[in-house]
This record gives sequence, structure tokens and C-alpha cells, in this order.
Amino acid sequence: TTTNNSAEAAATTATQASAAVGDQHRTMPLLFNLCRRWAWPAVEFRCQSHPHEANARDNRGETAMHWVVFGNPPVGVIEALLRACPELASIPSGEGRLPLHLAASYRASSDVLRALVQAYPEAAVTPMPKTGSLVLHVLCDVGTSMDGIRA
Repeated sequence: TTTNNSAEAAATTATQASAAVGDQHRTMPLLFNLCRRWAWPAVEFRCQSHPHEANARDNRGETAMHWVVFGNPPVGVIEALLRACPELASIPSGEGRLPLHLAASYRASSDVLRALVQAYPEAAVTPMPKTGSLVLHVLCDVGTSMDGIRA
């Protein structure tokens, strides 16, 4: 029943959210809106029911994954997005930052960092645009454990 209650709550959240997000010149899918609202149970539910929505990009080149990693998500949300669209871990933002770069910068949990490294190991050795820093440098700068980048 706990699973049913979670699914019902996620469905309710998804229903309450608008069916699409206006993004200047185009409409974004509901999954994108849920990610921007950090509605974690609803994001997981929507990834299962509408996986094709996971690869949308906004007018700045951001994906749902870019928005999610800002919000300190549970690892289950990252895994749900990666199941829906495995290449999300390798898609840079409009500014050229990979999801792992953003997650490290925003002090994501070691489980989230590990999931992103496992999905796209090259991200750990890909320099960040502008600074040239590696994820290891970012983790040191923000005082986060290095455990997350060990696959």
C-alpha cells in the first residue's frame, strides 16, 4: 500500500501541475515542469509513464537532468531519468556543463554523484568550461567527499 500511496501522490502532483511549461517560444513537457518544481515522486512516476519526455531541452539547452541536480534529489530520481534516457548524463547544458559538474557544484549526495559517474564515466575527467576544473577540483572546493566519483 505504501507503493500505491506514493504512486497516487505522484499522480496527483502530476495532475495538479500544468500539462506543459511555457518556455518563450515553445511548450515543454510535463516532466520538465515537475523537475523544475523538484516534485521527486511525481518525476519518478512521470519517467516511467512518459520516458520520451526526458530528452527535452529548454531554450537555454538545459535538460530535465540539469534542473534536477540543482535540487539535491534522491538517487532514485537520477536513476529514473537515466532509465528513461541514458544519454542524459552525457549531455552538456547550454553553458557546456555536464550534469556531474552541476551535481558536484551543488553538493549532491555521494549516491547521486556515483550514479552520474557510472552512467557517464568520462564526465569525471571532462574539464568544466571556463575554469577547466575537473569534478575532483569542484568537490575539493565545496568540501564534498570524493567518495561519489569512485565508480
